[in-house]
Amino acid sequence: MMEIIPKTLGLDFGTERIGVAISRSSLVEPLVTLSVSPQIFESILELCQKYQVEQIVVGISEGLSAKRTHDFTCKLKSLTQLPVLTTDETLSTQEARAKLKAAGRRIGPGQPVDHYAAALILESWLVDQAY
Repeated sequence: MMEIIPKTLGLDFGTERIGVAISRSSLVEPLVTLSVSPQIFESILELCQKYQVEQIVVGISEGLSAKRTHDFTCKLKSLTQLPVLTTDETLSTQEARAKLKAAGRRIGPGQPVDHYAAALILESWLVDQAY
């Protein structure tokens, strides 16, 4: 019998932008890149409601960025009853750029790929969970 995979929202946290991806069964789809603003948590929770999300996975990198992501994750946990989990996301943005380039997509230096990075983070987390 196949295990049902909870619908999961994946987040690639950044101080300027947050990439968002969503799982649909065992597939992951890049969803949107949000600009960080005072309404960022409201925007994320609206996406959770709109897509009937059952849990959230936030990618955490290293150093000062990890501290900021931890603070963000703690705040998000305080605003929702959904499980908010974390996973390593080191170099996910660079990996997203490399995969897009290999696929022939032209990505400029300032063009956001955060939602693609969020998809890679979520994909990796799902594989680690052995769903």
